[in-house]
Order: sequence, then structure tokens, then C-alpha cells
Amino acid sequence: MEAFLIYLGKVALAMCAFFLVFLMLFQKQKHFVFNRIYLLASMAISYLIPLITFTIIQKIEAAPILPEFSYNYFDSIPYSFAEEPVKTTYYWYHYSFAILLLGVAGFFIHFLIGNFKALNIVRKSYGKKEMGPNICITKEDVHPFSFFNKVIVSEKNLSHPNIKMIIDHEKLHVKEKHTFDILIAEILFLLEWFNPFAWLLKDAVKNNLEFLTDDFITQQNDRETYQLAMVSMADKKGVAPFLTALNGSQLKNRIIMMKKKTENKFAVVKQLLILPLLAILIMGLSNKE
Repeated sequence: MEAFLIYLGKVALAMCAFFLVFLMLFQKQKHFVFNRIYLLASMAISYLIPLITFTIIQKIEAAPILPEFSYNYFDSIPYSFAEEPVKTTYYWYHYSFAILLLGVAGFFIHFLIGNFKALNIVRKSYGKKEMGPNICITKEDVHPFSFFNKVIVSEKNLSHPNIKMIIDHEKLHVKEKHTFDILIAEILFLLEWFNPFAWLLKDAVKNNLEFLTDDFITQQNDRETYQLAMVSMADKKGVAPFLTALNGSQLKNRIIMMKKKTENKFAVVKQLLILPLLAILIMGLSNKE
């Protein structure tokens, strides 16, 4: 139990290092495909690094064997003491582990409820042939969102002047299988719910997917029209916080990112800096025997 908590502490340190590097080198760059790989991989690798064990073999000379004729007087005295009852002692790690499990259970239930809500909306929705096979129309007034291979749009939004642009946004999420990225990030987050950098990495995964999709849509459409479409959907309620959607939670950051120009200067050098970071984390957080 104590060893497992120490392991999670090492995972937290690795996530901290990965996020700080992302913050300094990659967050403000428009290399969204690289960031997509980096963010998910860094969360997964953080769990693997503390499991690495380096074994060091040392030769030890055998101690000389002494003759076995020594006599111990106390060995001949029979034990007649009554056994005392064993008292259960609770240490800090018992309480910490209990709190950890409560948090994991709470966030996992929250995660399941969000998935159930999305599945329920998909189940109750209907389709229109002219809109495509994967477009689901719901009577609930929710913002458009994608869920695996389905795009869900509210019935009230069908008359929106830029509905095609909004649906194209969600179709790209479906095509690129972004729901899997979100679910993987949520699962990797569960055991590290107490770690603020796990929260930041999880949010960065979702935000980067939105940046990636925004960048593609603005290449095909007028940027200002697209931004106005985003603003018009900002007041719609969400189904679940982990689902990718065209919402206004990070609207300001998304508009700022759309206005940034792509910078390739020193991009490869920055990406190669991950290798020494990995080496430092492996040497510092791995086990030695």
C-alpha cells in the first residue's frame, strides 16, 4: 500500500515535468498533431517510468563459517509467556489510500454518468437522410457534440445560418476519432485526480483537439464567420464536460489561437528536447536494485 502511494507520487512528478515542458515549449505553437501525440503519450509514459527497474549485480565474498559448538543458555529455557492480542495500527498511508479510493470512485462514477447521458441522447435521437448517416437530431437544447462515430445536433439549431460549418467541425472530431483521446485521458486521470498537473494535462488534451479542429475548419471557411458561429453556440448547455464540443468554455483561447501564425522556427530542436527530459525522468524516478 505504501509502495503504491510512492509509485503514484512518482507518476505525479513525471506528469508535472511533462506539463511544464509543454507549457514552456509547445503550448503556444500551432503544431497540434505533435501536441496531440505528446500530451497523451506523456500521461501514459508517466505511469510507466516508475515501473522501470535497474538491477546492479555486486559480488560479495562469503563470510567464514564458524564451528557450531557455541551454547546459548537462553535457548534451553522453555517459553511460557501468554501471547498478547495483536493491536491493529493505522498509519498515514492507510488514510491516504482510503481517500485516494474515494476520489477514484467519485470521478469514475461521474465519468460513467457523462457517458450514460450521451448514450441516452443518441438513443433517443432521430436522423435525416439529407444531413448524412451519422448525424443525430435531438429534441434537447444542447450544444452540438461528437460521440464516437455520431454527431449530435439539437433540433433548435437546425435553422442556424452556419449549421453546416458547425456540423463540419463535429464531423472532423468523428473522422479523427477524438472521442478516444478524451476517454483515454479521462481514464489515465483517475488514479491521479489529486494531482493538479493531471488536471492540466487532461484539459490540454481536450483544448488541443479543439485547436486542431478549429485550424482545419478556418482553412476551409471564413475565419470571422466561424468565430461568430462559435460565439452563437456559447450559451448552450453541455452534456458532459469531457465531451468534445463547440462550446464557449475556452472560447477566448480558441479565438486567440486561430489568429496566431504557424511558427516552424526551432520546432524540431524543441521536440528533440523531450529525449533528455525522458532520460532525466527515467534516471530519477526508476527503481534501483
